Amino acid sequence: MLKDIHTYVNEVLKIEIKKDTRQREYTEGRALFYKLSQELTGNSLSNIGKYMGKTHATVIHGVNKIFPLIDKNIIINAYSNFENPKSSRVHFFTPLLIENEKVKAEIKKLKAEIEVYKNPIKNKKIKSNDEFLLHYKLTNEQLIEVKERIEPIIRMIKNKVIWKPKKKIELKGAIK
Repeated sequence: MLKDIHTYVNEVLKIEIKKDTRQREYTEGRALFYKLSQELTGNSLSNIGKYMGKTHATVIHGVNKIFPLIDKNIIINAYSNFENPKSSRVHFFTPLLIENEKVKAEIKKLKAEIEVYKNPIKNKKIKSNDEFLLHYKLTNEQLIEVKERIEPIIRMIKNKVIWKPKKKIELKGAIK
């Protein structure tokens, strides 16, 4: 399986990842190889490193530091090409992609709901107090309380009244 992963990475990146160089495309290719080998084969890091002529520490460094820098499309394509039936691990990205689609749908639904609540009259969803009660699930008592609280605010807005505290607060100490 290591040989298959090695061949795949070489073909996709059009390089030989065993070449002894620190150029970015080679280090990223090796990191992709390390991660795929770790996830799909169950080989130890030492065995993966030995296959490439490296140590287990180099494999750890590649997986932890270099792999996150690789283009995500290359990673997704690599995982989709290697599903190991012997592996007990679930395909790495499939559950994430499914969850992502669910979250996107929920966000879209919530954004639409927010727009309705922002301005129910503009959205022509609520035309009367009864519809307001049903929409916001308010009882009659709650609606009366809302009206009582809003009336002074409406008067202040109409009269352009700016609220100012009655008593001037005097600062003491170093804040003066």
